[in-house]
Amino acid sequence: RRGYIVRRFDDIFAIAAARQGGPEALGALLPSPLSAQELADIPEDRWLSTRSRGVFQAGFNWKVVEAKWQGFEAAFDGFDVGRCAFMR
Repeated sequence: RRGYIVRRFDDIFAIAAARQGGPEALGALLPSPLSAQELADIPEDRWLSTRSRGVFQAGFNWKVVEAKWQGFEAAFDGFDVGRCAFMR
């Protein structure tokens, strides 16, 4: 049985850059980080929704979660933090 090789980030970046046409082309594909104010402006329900989606995708097939996400939003009352706090 073969073990997994853990690659350094620099190696992974070099492979990705080679596939995308160089470091500049790869950089153009990457999103820019949000500012502190932009992060603060994101409502709590969206943070809870995003975090929950990640948890569900870790346990279920991510395509199924994506296809059914509107149902998750409805079941959790739009991820209203106050309402979700009282769910059992």
